[in-house]
Amino acid sequence: MTEREKLMELLCKAPLGNYPLGEQFSNGTVEKIADYLLKNGVIAPPVKVGDTVYTNVSWTGWYLREKDKPYKAKVVYIGINGKENHMNVVYEKNDNMLTFTFDEIGDRLFLTREEAEKALAERSG
Repeated sequence: MTEREKLMELLCKAPLGNYPLGEQFSNGTVEKIADYLLKNGVIAPPVKVGDTVYTNVSWTGWYLREKDKPYKAKVVYIGINGKENHMNVVYEKNDNMLTFTFDEIGDRLFLTREEAEKALAERSG
């Protein structure tokens, strides 16, 4: 999901009076608002602190079992620096932490277990 799509999704669900904003305005209006926000520096990270993510990446010596892939982790920090926005995740099994850039989502880090399992199967077979 792109930053623009994420903003549009959030805007459509935003409460405005008794109804969500998306039910009160056309999709074109919501798109214009999202574009305006992005143009003026609003950032919509693909995850939030506390989200669960999955990865097939580990370090030698961590004693994580290959059969346990994909590894479950929790987002504990999001860093926005305008160049390589990133997140720190803590692995559920061993409490070790790794940093992933937003660009690694879909390659080394996944938002769902299913996406991680699919990538693992493609790389194995």
